[in-house]
Amino acid sequence: AILFKLMSWQYAQYLLIAGLSFLGIYFLIKVFK
Repeated sequence: AILFKLMSWQYAQYLLIAGLSFLGIYFLIKVFK
């Protein structure tokens, strides 16, 4: 159970980083267009 919780936390952290980078790229595209 602990291992599963750790894996899900790492997965959530990865999703958060991917979402933030996606928002950053989207913002840059809107600014430069």
